[in-house]
Amino acid sequence: MKLNNSISHNFRSAGFTLLEMVIVMAIMGILAGGVIALIGGVQDNARATKAEQVISSYVSNLELYHSRAKKYPTTEQGLEALVKKPTSAPVPRKWQAVMQEIQTDPWGQPYSYKCSDGRYYTITCAGVDQELGTDDDIIHDSKPAN
Repeated sequence: MKLNNSISHNFRSAGFTLLEMVIVMAIMGILAGGVIALIGGVQDNARATKAEQVISSYVSNLELYHSRAKKYPTTEQGLEALVKKPTSAPVPRKWQAVMQEIQTDPWGQPYSYKCSDGRYYTITCAGVDQELGTDDDIIHDSKPAN
C-alpha cells in the first residue's frame, strides 16, 4: 500500500498544473511583447536615419541647383525642380537636372519643401506620426541660426 501511494505522489508531481501553464504563457507573452516593441523602436530609428540621409542628399542637390540658377526653387516649384525644369516663374536659364527622381520619406509621404524668398528654404519630414508640426518631425532649415 505504501508503494502505491509513492507512485501516485510521484505521478502527480511530474506534470504542470493549469495555473503553472497559465503563468508561463503570461511570462512568455510579456517577453514577446517587449521584444516586438524593441524591434519597432529600432525600425523607427532606422527610418528616421534614412530620412535624414535623404534630406542631406536634397540639401546637396539644392546647393548644386542654386549654383547654376542663382536661386533656390520656389515653394510652388518644389523639389521637383531638381528633376524637371520648372515651368512657373522664375524659370532658371541655366537649368540642368541634378537628380533622377524625388523620393518619398521612409513612411511613404512626400517631403515638405518651403522657400519663399529664394535665399533660404526648409525641408521637413513628418516622421513616425506622419503629421507636420509635431515633435518627431525631421527638419533642415537653411537659414543660419541667430
